[in-house]
Amino acid sequence: EKAFEFQKKALQIFRDDRPNTRGEANVLNQIGFYYLAKNDLADSLKHFQQAVPIWQRITDAFGEPVSLLGIGEIYERRNEFEKAVETLDQALALARSRGAKSLEAAILQALAR
Repeated sequence: EKAFEFQKKALQIFRDDRPNTRGEANVLNQIGFYYLAKNDLADSLKHFQQAVPIWQRITDAFGEPVSLLGIGEIYERRNEFEKAVETLDQALALARSRGAKSLEAAILQALAR
């Protein structure tokens, strides 16, 4: 819980000082995975969805596919399998186009579930 509090403080600092940056998007992803681990799917989805447009603006090789992987996992847990596959396919295409092999492998594993 203490680490989560640090993440929330870091997010506020990034938003106040340098909004829409890699740092903010990284923290949003980390918070998204924190909520996913707690099975709080609504808050997890909210944070991943906030990160995606930031990643798109800064064209980070890994960030956007990681956010999409998280979103795909949320849809899977909600039994929204068509949305899960669509989102994971989008993440896979981005990972492949950016040469992110380890991320590609993680997305393939998610698709195999």
